[in-house]
Amino acid sequence: MLGEDVSFIRNHSVIDSLPLMKFINQISNFTVNEILSRDSFQNRIKLGNSICLHELIVPILQAWDSIFIGAQVEIGGNDQLFNFKLTRELQICNKQNPQVCILTPIINGLTVEKMSKSLGNCIFLMIII
Repeated sequence: MLGEDVSFIRNHSVIDSLPLMKFINQISNFTVNEILSRDSFQNRIKLGNSICLHELIVPILQAWDSIFIGAQVEIGGNDQLFNFKLTRELQICNKQNPQVCILTPIINGLTVEKMSKSLGNCIFLMIII
């Protein structure tokens, strides 16, 4: 049973409320080099594979989610370590205490592949409740 102090916020409502100039201010805290230092980006660069612009921005939008709700703890797969580091940096830039990050091994989704929204094999919390 969920307590009355529990609330659910959909990501789109957080992003929809982020004014463009505020977003530009937030992304100015990072360099392209810093974002491209992510291991998965470095591997793709070495292989000559492309990286789309939105992939550079999504980690900052994910960080904004935590700033918006004032997150103190975030749980995610160990593949999210880079994003969690960015989140903690951006929280400090926004005069918030950096959240505690709990990393777990990658979990398989409804298929054999890792659980991923982009792969369409997630079990969403809102479906379970």
